[in-house]
Amino acid sequence: MRHSSHHMSRSGTKSRHVPLRDYARVGGCVACALLVVLIASCASTGDMSAYPGTPPVFQKVITVQGQTVGNIYSRTLRWTSDTFVSAKDAIEIQDKESGLIAVRTSFQSVSYTLGAIAGGTYYITYKVKIEMQEGRVRITCDNPIFEYNSRGSSGQIARPLTGMVNEYIDKANKLIANYESYIGTASASW
Repeated sequence: MRHSSHHMSRSGTKSRHVPLRDYARVGGCVACALLVVLIASCASTGDMSAYPGTPPVFQKVITVQGQTVGNIYSRTLRWTSDTFVSAKDAIEIQDKESGLIAVRTSFQSVSYTLGAIAGGTYYITYKVKIEMQEGRVRITCDNPIFEYNSRGSSGQIARPLTGMVNEYIDKANKLIANYESYIGTASASW
């Protein structure tokens, strides 16, 4: 004998009783749909198109009134040691005589999230050059290298994603602003 899945509600109208397994089936479908939407939306936190051209060079001249090259150099070296603390960061040139410090810095990109979900890591490495003269400093961020490391293979990305280049642009601008606030005020000429 089959039981009716209808029963009377308190208000006197018929209502349908839905078995628990039907809710589980619907819940599973909803969970799958949400997962597809989540993966699609996380595929990139930035633009997935290839960057059209060469990434820009960032440069700023900063006036530091009344400062000697030696004083600027000492302060810059202190800022450098406080700012570049990752094992992937390296001071390449440290020349007090010519007033030059050059650093190669690297950070992990979050632009290509789908690649990261698949087990890859993506890094952006660029050069920071700080040149000092009496009363002024020129800081330059350039030569970004876009790299990947995935399942034992690694290499450079020939045509980086626009999102990755935008990450470099953001980091370089913030780095220059941080140095400027540490060392002095901006100037238009070198």
